[in-house]
Amino acid sequence: DGGPTPDGGPRPDAGPLPPDPVVYQAQVHDIFVRNCNGCHGGTPSPGDTFFRLSQADPVNTYREVLDFIDQANPVASRILARPSGGDGHARIWASGDPAYETVLGWISAD
Repeated sequence: DGGPTPDGGPRPDAGPLPPDPVVYQAQVHDIFVRNCNGCHGGTPSPGDTFFRLSQADPVNTYREVLDFIDQANPVASRILARPSGGDGHARIWASGDPAYETVLGWISAD
């Protein structure tokens, strides 16, 4: 069971809860701002298939980032794999780097 809903009722599905938005705002958002804003900041272009980062709006960026995580296999999450040099993306971090490990911990948390 994935736990109750905010109103105390059962969750309608048995899937995992999304990673914690409070932890995202406190620990993860600034990592993306520091490392990703140069290419992913600003207004999206029509047809963009990658996330857009809003330095001033962590709530919407959190929603964007959720599309790029894989809770069943966190290390395969696009938000980690691509900045690690996957799919021809510039290498921003690697396994073991503090930023990588913080994002991985956030995705992996139960």
